[in-house]
Amino acid sequence: MNKVNLNVVGLSMLALAIVSLFKGLEDTFFIFLILSSAMFGAGRMVNLIEGKSNIKQSNIRLAFIGVIFGIASMFTPGVFEVIFSFLFGTCFGLIGVGLVFQKNYGEED
Repeated sequence: MNKVNLNVVGLSMLALAIVSLFKGLEDTFFIFLILSSAMFGAGRMVNLIEGKSNIKQSNIRLAFIGVIFGIASMFTPGVFEVIFSFLFGTCFGLIGVGLVFQKNYGEED
């Protein structure tokens, strides 16, 4: 599966998570959140394996965006707080994927 398909699946699962949250299905909401972040992580790993991304620059960019989402999650109420917290965690999880890739494949930038 290529990166674009993984991101589409991840976004679809994120949409299903939001729908399940509005329907009151909290367990399903968390399952779809976990699965969508796993799809985003798999897409990032495919991108790194194909050598289409500079690990150091993308990690700095993800950290900056993650901090913005973390700050936004502290000052927004309700559902937006959950969404921004999820995006915060996903950004730092994608940094972790980059670090795992560096450790396993010995890629130095």
